[in-house]
Amino acid sequence: MFLQFWRIMWWFLRGCALLWFLFLPALSIFGWLSPWPEAEQKLGAEGVSGFKFTVGVASDSYWHQNGTWSEERQRSYVVLPVSARTMEIFTYVESKGSHMAGVDRELVRSRMVIQLLVSWVLAGWLVASTVISWRKNVRAKLQTTVTATSS
Repeated sequence: MFLQFWRIMWWFLRGCALLWFLFLPALSIFGWLSPWPEAEQKLGAEGVSGFKFTVGVASDSYWHQNGTWSEERQRSYVVLPVSARTMEIFTYVESKGSHMAGVDRELVRSRMVIQLLVSWVLAGWLVASTVISWRKNVRAKLQTTVTATSS
C-alpha cells in the first residue's frame, strides 16, 4: 500500500513536470498572440525594453460584504536582455474597484528569474528522462516479443 502511494505520487510529479515544461512556452506564445498594450507601455515608461516573454497571467474579482467590489489583473514578463542582466521578472498589475477612483497601475519587480529557469530546466530533465525510460521499456518489450514470435 505504501509503495503504491509513492508510485502514484511519482507519476503525479512526472505529469506536473510535463505540464509545467509545456505550459511556460505556451504562455509565452499566448502573450505574443494576445499583447496587453497598457502593460507594454508601462514597461517602456519604466525603461524596460527588449523582447518580452510572458511567464504569468492572473485575474481576480472580489465582491465584499459591504457591497463594494474590486478587480485585479496582472501579467508577468521576462524581458531580454534586461532580465538577464538584473535577474528580475516584471509584473504589471492593474487594479480597479468601487472604492478606488480610476484604475491603479503599477509595475512590480521580483528577483525570481533563476528559480523560474531552474524549475523549468529540472522539469525538462524529468520529462526527458521519463521519455527515455519509456523508450527503453518499449524497445525491450518489442525485442522480447520479436524473439518469442521468431522462435
